Amino acid sequence: MKEAREIIPACIQCQSKKYVVRDRTAEKIGTLSGGFIGAGIACVSAHSKGVVGAAISTGAGVLTAMLFGFLTGSACGNIIGERVDSRIRMQYRCMRCGTVIQG
Repeated sequence: MKEAREIIPACIQCQSKKYVVRDRTAEKIGTLSGGFIGAGIACVSAHSKGVVGAAISTGAGVLTAMLFGFLTGSACGNIIGERVDSRIRMQYRCMRCGTVIQG
C-alpha cells in the first residue's frame, strides 16, 4: 500500500515552501519516553525472571535486557509519535522566518 505524499503548506509570512518543515515534537517525546519505559520494563523483567545473558553474569544480563528494552521502546515510541505529528497535530514551522503554521 502506497503512503500518501505529505502536502507542505507555504509560509504565511515569507510565502516560501522551501524552508517549511513538519514540527516533530511528539516524535521526539515518543522516542525518549518509549525508550525509558522499555528499559524500565526490561530491567524489572530481568530481575524477576532472569534472562539468557544472566548465565554469564547478572549485571551483564540486566544491562543487555535494558539496552534491548530501550531500543525496542524507542522504535515503538518513534512510530507512535510520528503518527501523532503527521495525522493529529499537523503543525509546520518555517526555518527561514520562524513562523508556526497549523496545517
